[in-house]
Amino acid sequence: IYFGIVNKSNAAEVVEIWDISEEFGENNVTATLYDDGNFVISGTGKMENYFYDATSRPFYNEIEEIKKVEIKNGVTSIGDYTFYNCSSITNIELPDSLTSIGYYAFFSCSSLTNIEIPDGVISIGDCAFKDSYNLISIEIPESVTSISDYAFKGCRGLTGIEIPESLTRIGVS
Repeated sequence: IYFGIVNKSNAAEVVEIWDISEEFGENNVTATLYDDGNFVISGTGKMENYFYDATSRPFYNEIEEIKKVEIKNGVTSIGDYTFYNCSSITNIELPDSLTSIGYYAFFSCSSLTNIEIPDGVISIGDCAFKDSYNLISIEIPESVTSISDYAFKGCRGLTGIEIPESLTRIGVS
């Protein structure tokens, strides 16, 4: 007879937590990876900007484990290169507090099929979704005034993008 405690919870367990706050200003942003592939970003302020060298991201060794990204309300920017080449991401939830999407933020997220950009985002950076070739749907709200160069280059699945009237700058494709 076994009298031990059995965990019947289906709750995902934390794999690791990282501070991904931008260094300057009053930013307090953390990323938590769960064992079910959910990557939750929470806190307040801006995320750090990373570089082409993908190893500059503190969660670099875990990028293939990230399946779903959930950014909580309070986070105001997605840093440059944050999800660069995270090819396993299938779903992204963005908060209403978001105002900018950085350069190469979702570059080559090849499993991503759709994304809804929340009202409040003002700018989409260079190559933000470049080579996310399975992206078939994107909604851009009226709040967006700037879409930088090559933001959607290589997104072969997109058959069209409705451009908001608020747009004052659109880069080259």
